Amino acid sequence: MCGNHSSWLADASSVSDPGPAAISETQSPECVSALERIGKAFTGIPMKARRLDAGDTLVTEGDSVTSFFILTEGLLCGSMARPEGGQRILGFYYPGDLILPGSSPEAWRQDLKAMTAASVNVVTVEALGAACTKDSHLGLRLFSLSCRDLSRRIEVERRLRALSVEGRFARFLLEVGARMGKSRNAHIVVPLPIMRTEIANYLGFRTETACRILARWKKRGLISTEDRRVIEIKDVRAIGEIAGDLGAPNVS
Repeated sequence: MCGNHSSWLADASSVSDPGPAAISETQSPECVSALERIGKAFTGIPMKARRLDAGDTLVTEGDSVTSFFILTEGLLCGSMARPEGGQRILGFYYPGDLILPGSSPEAWRQDLKAMTAASVNVVTVEALGAACTKDSHLGLRLFSLSCRDLSRRIEVERRLRALSVEGRFARFLLEVGARMGKSRNAHIVVPLPIMRTEIANYLGFRTETACRILARWKKRGLISTEDRRVIEIKDVRAIGEIAGDLGAPNVS
């Protein structure tokens, strides 16, 4: 059965990532690079650190927000209320991501919830404005940085929409692995603090489909699990090939 989070992972196994394993024993190089880039861009700007426990909400849809957020640790989930009820998951934020609600007190358009214990640096618009007054090039650097991050997120969404159901799932796991995973021999250890219902919601298919895909990958020896919240990708190349599958992208 694929009921709760633990049984779902137990029925699956491990997952793999395409291309060379760009993941260190501590933090993925992609995450480290993003954090360094953000740190350099915001040098000299006053900011306050905020800690979140798993399940805490950083921002609620409809809030008036005039701060920027830099995720330095953990995983955040963005979601929006559906007109018919329930939530539609819009995406996930990883360490090094810059979250830009806006520079005017307009209503924020999604809920931002911590999926794990997380740390966020908060930069107020006032602090940013004062820093830009001192450094005339700061605004351009931040604009370039935000455009790069937005382009990356748009590209991820575009690729997901073009993929088959199984390809979407593989691509998602590889994204989490690249942003939060670690390497172990030739395998990739992927932390997965996200329930199957949330993954299926985001990727646009049923939770039962997620269960079947993971069970199939486990049977083929592509993945394995070491506990309830970790998937190990044992055959990185095979999962990478699945992640490139442009077959029928029908919702299943």
